[in-house]
Amino acid sequence: NTLFKHSNELMKNNKFEEAKDSLEELLVYENEFMLDNELTAYELYSKLVDAYSMCQEHEKATSYNQKAKKLIKKMMATKEVQNLYLLMTESDYRGAITAAKRVDGKMLDEYNMAKMNMVLGNAHFNLKHYKTAVDYLSQAIDYYEEKTYNSLTVMMYEELSKCYSHLEEHELAVEYIQKSLRSQQKRHEVNS
Repeated sequence: NTLFKHSNELMKNNKFEEAKDSLEELLVYENEFMLDNELTAYELYSKLVDAYSMCQEHEKATSYNQKAKKLIKKMMATKEVQNLYLLMTESDYRGAITAAKRVDGKMLDEYNMAKMNMVLGNAHFNLKHYKTAVDYLSQAIDYYEEKTYNSLTVMMYEELSKCYSHLEEHELAVEYIQKSLRSQQKRHEVNS
């Protein structure tokens, strides 16, 4: 915060080189900003664009402008995934599927892509589009199985089991219900 305030003051006083130097000191924390607070990273990139532009360092200004644009696209895509969740809680399954088409999947990290696939799997399941639900849930489960999202994996195993049952693929239905039971047992053992 101190460096941001200091650089703002320097910019106001037309001390662009000093402002640029102050902002560049913040780049040491760039990775932390990206993990903890993307808005702070965006603010840093925007201020660097201004400082580099005023210092006639156009290539650097363009580079940070691109980073800022990409970050905004990523944040918007993540926000759209949250909107899909809201549509699901309102039982607007068709709305969730339609809204997902507007999400730029290339901008999503693994976690948000898995969340989107889980929501789409749930939406298609509720619309009785079982084959499509299996496709989305299988993609989501690949991510969640590797993580510790036990309650989510249990739910997805159960939905996959129901989908396969409706598709009359009973061996797979039994396989996924057994996975669900094993996952629930592990969860109880960990919590005990």
